[in-house]
Amino acid sequence: MPTLDLALAAGTDDLSWSTAAGISIFSTTATVLRAGDASPTDLDRCVLVRFDNVTIPAGATITTAYLTVKPAGINAPAPDLLFDGCLQTDPVAPTTRTAANALPRTTASVLGPFPAWTIGTPVNSPELKTILQEIVDQGAWASGNAVMLFIRDNQPGQVSGQINFTAYDGTPADAPKLHVEYTTAFAGVADAGPDQADVEPFTTVTLNGTGSTGSPSVYEWTQTAGPAVALSSSSAASPTFPAPADLDGAAVTFSLRVGDGVTMSAPDTVQVTVLPHDKFVRVGTGETAHWEPINVLTRQAGAWV
Repeated sequence: MPTLDLALAAGTDDLSWSTAAGISIFSTTATVLRAGDASPTDLDRCVLVRFDNVTIPAGATITTAYLTVKPAGINAPAPDLLFDGCLQTDPVAPTTRTAANALPRTTASVLGPFPAWTIGTPVNSPELKTILQEIVDQGAWASGNAVMLFIRDNQPGQVSGQINFTAYDGTPADAPKLHVEYTTAFAGVADAGPDQADVEPFTTVTLNGTGSTGSPSVYEWTQTAGPAVALSSSSAASPTFPAPADLDGAAVTFSLRVGDGVTMSAPDTVQVTVLPHDKFVRVGTGETAHWEPINVLTRQAGAWV
């Protein structure tokens, strides 16, 4: 499963400001980031973190996402937090408080504090995959775009506590990080090969999935119809089986799916029809005995001549 571990690239990629009316706090150079309310003059602190070159392809499904921060302080109690994201496909960091407040937000949001808060011990945020999913589901999203996330107080206008954590301008290595795991739909197409007719019994039949596209690493063959036969392998590109002598003209059908180990293609089918065994005759004896096709045109009056 593809995984990204993203770090901030510059001091301008994290900032903290007050969203409260009349409080003009805005900082891109502080050594710590503050979220919550420390005092009546420091209300509604919001943190923004921007991650560049997020190589998630369009159409991906986010399976997990979280921020990791390094606690640097707390003005108890810990505030009730709300996480959301910037609903732009390749956002740039704002340079003013007005621009920061005007950024569009995702509909998806996550409520809840960080699960633990010990000064100096990195801690992960709650699960943020719904926020990331909404961002990458935007029609203009492309791999390599930037992602911006917000951490803000969910009790605006109240002195309800504040947490502080290390910023890029404090210690770059301890600045917030983003972990993302995702899956993508396999882009290849299964090709089980052409149908095989008039296969002689007692011969070895080879199925052929090598025409499948997308450079699959996984092949999945399943018999879906006809008398059961024993495939040499259900996961090989070209498995084999001995054509039985007792099908009497019946067919066996196989389904093939291919994939990358995470997701699989739609199935393709192939049908193998084995000639009836009465079209063959046993010739010879002992170790040289073998089966040969009978020329049906030489049959006269119920006997072969």
